[in-house]
Amino acid sequence: MESLVARINAPGRRRGARGFTLIELTVAIAVLLVAVLSTGVAQLSALRLQEGAKETTWANAALESAMESILAHSLDDLQAAHPADQPMPGFAAPGIADLRIVPTYPGWTTGAEPPDPLTIVVTATWTDRRGQERRDILRGMKTR
Repeated sequence: MESLVARINAPGRRRGARGFTLIELTVAIAVLLVAVLSTGVAQLSALRLQEGAKETTWANAALESAMESILAHSLDDLQAAHPADQPMPGFAAPGIADLRIVPTYPGWTTGAEPPDPLTIVVTATWTDRRGQERRDILRGMKTR
């Protein structure tokens, strides 16, 4: 009678047998594998985002330096020092080889009297590490 009860309570196992079946181990390994791979993919995505953030930070620092250089000039000699739609030389960012910084002055044509206040738009353009063109813009105003 005792062996009949043991077979009913635990089919396929001897009474007192312990451990996992092969199916249970396979499912556990599959779940663990999915968790580890998901973590790896998340880490790679985080590294790519960090690189993009670094490039943007460097470009913003160069943009701010260019804007400071423009604001240091008077309105009268601004077009001579930093002509509109011409790349500004001397502004670089570490890790960005092809950074171009170009100022524009909306509403002001060369040879005309500068408006007061003068709107200044400085645009940075570069190619990121993945080969995509990136652009960032900084706007400011200058008064007499």
